[in-house]
Amino acid sequence: MRWDGIRILDLTQVQAGPSCTQLLASLGGEVIEIEEPGVGYRTRKELAHDPDSDSFYFLVFNANKKSVCLNLESEDGVRKFKELARTVDVVVENFGPGGLERFDLEYEQGDGPQSKDNLCLYQRLRYLWPVHRAQGIRDHSTGDEHEQRVGSQSVIISAGISDSGSGLLCAIDILAALRQRGKTGVGDYVDVSMQDAAVNLMRIRMIETLSTREPQPREGNRWWDFPPLVYQCHPGGLTTTW
Repeated sequence: MRWDGIRILDLTQVQAGPSCTQLLASLGGEVIEIEEPGVGYRTRKELAHDPDSDSFYFLVFNANKKSVCLNLESEDGVRKFKELARTVDVVVENFGPGGLERFDLEYEQGDGPQSKDNLCLYQRLRYLWPVHRAQGIRDHSTGDEHEQRVGSQSVIISAGISDSGSGLLCAIDILAALRQRGKTGVGDYVDVSMQDAAVNLMRIRMIETLSTREPQPREGNRWWDFPPLVYQCHPGGLTTTW
């Protein structure tokens, strides 16, 4: 499949969705981001260090994209969106439950042959990072190895495992859907769960539990039977036990 001419209409916000469409843009897709007139994309100003410039929060997730302003609260904006949607191959969104229905833009409003199978069990639930940290087993996998109480303090992982991880998996699913469309002529509905993404990326953590049927305890800076893997050495650099 050639990426020449592949167009993506981007209705995503924050991190999970934008990381998906950024990957598609990096592959050569033409990504068109929808922004709110007079307001723009919300992360342009969030965490900004310069009020006159776009934030790096926006830039690192939205490189190589185009944008257009449409007021989806108006009939004219919805009409123009539908006209634009007819010219693209993919529409990506990460609204909360019922978000697209509010604008009369749900999947069934699209043109052409479609299928909508294998939807996520929790598709009607709003899912934000504190929830997927807990449900995706991350909360129980980090922290002091001597503190095992349920609900005790975990350590936040800096990497956006669930957000960027779900974006990565969504991009892979979109590639598969485009490949399938090329063979069958039928479009597809791709629904990615952040919880599923978190569990998938934490599957190395499940090995011991699958073997013993017991929850694997926190291990601090240890990993399985190995001693701590990283030590500080003179004059302040880092080395490992490997």
